Amino acid sequence: MRFFSYLSSFINNWRDYPAEENTILGNRYTVQQRIGEGSYGILYKCMDQQSGDVVAVKQSRPSKGDYA
Repeated sequence: MRFFSYLSSFINNWRDYPAEENTILGNRYTVQQRIGEGSYGILYKCMDQQSGDVVAVKQSRPSKGDYA
């Protein structure tokens, strides 16, 4: 039982790793670099594929659920 608790914790933490450069977020934004991160999200400098603008995109951490 303890193993499953550890495994669940490991998977939740793993899901929160920052996206790598050139990752596409929301089928629209290409990650150029990570700007910062907090307990509820990660902020990226991205290129908007539709407009060509440089934008900031905040991605909620998956482990925080729907309330982030």
